[in-house]
Amino acid sequence: MKEIYLDHRVGQAWGVDKKLLTDADNLLQTTIQIAKQLKLTIVNSYIHKFKPHGLSLVLIIAQSHLAVHTWPEFSYIHIDVVSCSKQADLTQLQKILKLILQPNKLKVSRIRY
Repeated sequence: MKEIYLDHRVGQAWGVDKKLLTDADNLLQTTIQIAKQLKLTIVNSYIHKFKPHGLSLVLIIAQSHLAVHTWPEFSYIHIDVVSCSKQADLTQLQKILKLILQPNKLKVSRIRY
């Protein structure tokens, strides 16, 4: 029986610029930049703005999904990436998030099934 290939990474970043965490257009452009650097193919996107603050964004990618949730009141962002393609390079997530988000603290974990 063939096994399904899944690479699942979770990024958590603290001390992120609040403008990024509250500006839907800026967050979308930043997330697209992250996806492209990870070699992901974007199919569609959806973003929801919460009141009084916070954003949730999902990129549907050919390989699966990239989801982002923000908590501006904590300067925190949570990023969830799942890929079923070995062409995507999720091993670079930590380096890319550090460079793009410039957080005070960053943790990237791999979820193993």
